[in-house]
Amino acid sequence: MLNWFHMADLHLTARSGPNGEQDYSLAVLAEIFQRAAERQIDFMLIAGDLFDTTEDAIALNPEIRKMSAELMFPVYWIPGNHDYSRPGKLHSYDWGGLTLIEQQGWRSLEIRDHNIDLLSLPDGCNPSETPAHAVTPGQLRLAMAHGIVAGMAYNGPSEEEGGAPLDPQLFIKQQVHYAALGHIHGGRMEWRKASDSRGMQVGGGSYQAAGFNGNGTLFVYPGSGRVWRKGESGPRCIVHVSAKLKSDIQLRAEMIPLDSAGQFRRLSIPLDLQGGLPDSLPATFENFQYSDRVDAHLSGLVEDQKQLQDTVRALREQANGKVRRLEINTDEVLVLDGVSQEPMVKRFLNLWEQKKAQSSVNEVEWLRARELGLLALKKHLEGGAL
Repeated sequence: MLNWFHMADLHLTARSGPNGEQDYSLAVLAEIFQRAAERQIDFMLIAGDLFDTTEDAIALNPEIRKMSAELMFPVYWIPGNHDYSRPGKLHSYDWGGLTLIEQQGWRSLEIRDHNIDLLSLPDGCNPSETPAHAVTPGQLRLAMAHGIVAGMAYNGPSEEEGGAPLDPQLFIKQQVHYAALGHIHGGRMEWRKASDSRGMQVGGGSYQAAGFNGNGTLFVYPGSGRVWRKGESGPRCIVHVSAKLKSDIQLRAEMIPLDSAGQFRRLSIPLDLQGGLPDSLPATFENFQYSDRVDAHLSGLVEDQKQLQDTVRALREQANGKVRRLEINTDEVLVLDGVSQEPMVKRFLNLWEQKKAQSSVNEVEWLRARELGLLALKKHLEGGAL
């Protein structure tokens, strides 16, 4: 039995400061190394974009050497398009316990007296130029590639830039058992055979494939190792893979969420006329992890700009120490001086209070209903102009 970790797209950064995320990104890498030691893996594969830019890689090189110096397993890393923001710079550095593989092609590894064939397809290579490699029955064949496999497109907040197209048939014809992929920031697994025009998508975060004996390939994207940008929702993961090395290779792959990576959280917060925050908001923050990144969207009608500024300040105070990073968007908040003194608005708010007291609907839904009513009244008071 062999065990390995597969990670990609951690985007380590040397940028410090309030939103720099150097400490955050390095904490995620430290957790990955710790989990690898706890699970006693035999090796690790990094399928590109370990760093956010080449400059970040160079700046963090001493830290990476220090963090990897005591690792008890080898780590193999191919560059992605972000690692290669300045081509030709990485190979001149010592990466400590990490082995940088910049050359396209096959190589043989010896792990715990087992021979493994590894195909490397770093960013910028031409996969179609990959030469054939002799197959040894019962020998594990792995691939690392940074790019986009046809049919496994990303449906996240925005498309990743760059990324070479990867023909899945290349891996299948080369009889690759496991394709360790990077570049797509959403985690996914897919099992494909030579006869498949599309693969079988795998749900539940794990997959067990038995007895494929070169008849197919398990394609896996772990997704981004941390919250790199807005909209990357859901847990950030690495993949733990185990292989039984028999005449027919048996694989099991499991997505493992990373606690220190946190999650991206989007909050929609309706305000009252005084800019008051919902009573339930403190409890909402208590349910988050400190490592989470929160994007708060305020909406509603308030009576003056100072109230809105006070609300933003109060929100930051509530979130302080509860989440790693908070961004506040006020584009959906409208300011209308003295609106609460309008007779029509007074009647609406009195009726709203009465109905709310008689209802079991949650507070946020009632605040949203009040917001929509006030916006309609604003349109009426302004003669139909928003």
